[in-house]
This record gives sequence, structure tokens and C-alpha cells, in this order.
Amino acid sequence: MPYYIHKYLPSENQDMIHGERIVETQSQLPFESTEFEGPFKTLKEIGLNSNIYQDLLKNNPKRAQKIFEENFIVKAENIIIFPDLKDNPFMNFIYKIMQHSSNGKFKSNDVSGIHLLSGRVRIVEVIAENKTLGIKKCIIEAFNERTEKWIKKSEPSTFFPENWGLQKLVNECYIAFTNKIQMDENSYRGKTSDNIEIEFIIKNNELKTLYPIV
Repeated sequence: MPYYIHKYLPSENQDMIHGERIVETQSQLPFESTEFEGPFKTLKEIGLNSNIYQDLLKNNPKRAQKIFEENFIVKAENIIIFPDLKDNPFMNFIYKIMQHSSNGKFKSNDVSGIHLLSGRVRIVEVIAENKTLGIKKCIIEAFNERTEKWIKKSEPSTFFPENWGLQKLVNECYIAFTNKIQMDENSYRGKTSDNIEIEFIIKNNELKTLYPIV
């Protein structure tokens, strides 16, 4: 599988701080970017031919060694492209946005999040719908891959348009984030390029949740 190296990649909690990371993917995509290099056939090739890695080796040799460790290599079916947001707080929210919207979080007999439709989501009932914008509010069941059971979500979910994937989600959330206005202490609302209103709940500079307003 091909490898890529990114100059500034967001990380999961308890993981490395944001910065240079190696990504292993299932498909080979050519990139021309100062922030993203690849594809490389092997990890050794990154060490020999990557300008990003050579700069890292000079400036932070400890991290340069750490990114080659198996548990710190990001494994991905697809690559999501986003602009250079190193000094933008949105950068810290990208992983949360994707994880919360696509996979949700299972706990006991409930699940939170899930705002993208997929084969892991079953609609039980449509409560409200805006057909013009392609968004809807539904009672759902979500498939827990760990337990292999369908779990009914206790609260309704609002869904982004069915044709949205993770790339579209990140792009449109970024647009909404840049034009957001503060509604109260922790609530902000912004609009996508298609005029879909998104609510962001941010506490202590941490994104707690986001969802489209139906």
C-alpha cells in the first residue's frame, strides 16, 4: 500500500500532537503540495526522498523517529484534502467533525452523533425534512460494529444531504465555521455554501458537537 507524509495532520486524543504524520492508504493518488508528499512505495523511501521528512529530521529528530512507529502511522481508506489551517482553530476540530458525524459514539445502549447517512444507519422515522436543502431530522438505529448489534438512538439525529461524503463535510463545515456567529456562551451558527445552517457547540476551545439545523 502507498504511503504519504503530511506536514500538519490533526491527531486523536492521547496521540501525538498535531504535526508531521505518515499516512498509509489503500489507493494511490498523486499530490503536488508543499504540505503533502507522496505516494511512496515504502517507509524507507520516505526517509530518503521526502523533503518534509528531511526538514523534520533537522528540526525535531525525536518526532522524525516517532512517526515511523507502527502505532503512529495513520491508516486510511481515503484521503481527505483540506487547506493549510495551521493557525486556524478549525484545524483542531477536523477529526472530531468526521468521527462525530460519520461514526458517532456508542455508550451502553445508546449512541450520540451520526449526521451522515451510510449503510451503518437505518432510518426508523423521518420527523422533519427540508427537501430543498436535502437535510432531515430522523429517529434512527445505528450499527455497533464492535457488538454487531443495531442500537436505537434515544434522541433524533439531523442529517446532512445524502450525497455528502467526508470531503464535502469538511469543506462545508469549514465554510460555516468561518462565517459563524455566536448565539450564546457555547453555541455558534454558520452557513454552508448551500445555505445549510450548522450549529457548533464549543466549550473551553473544544468542539463538543455539531449538526445541521432542520
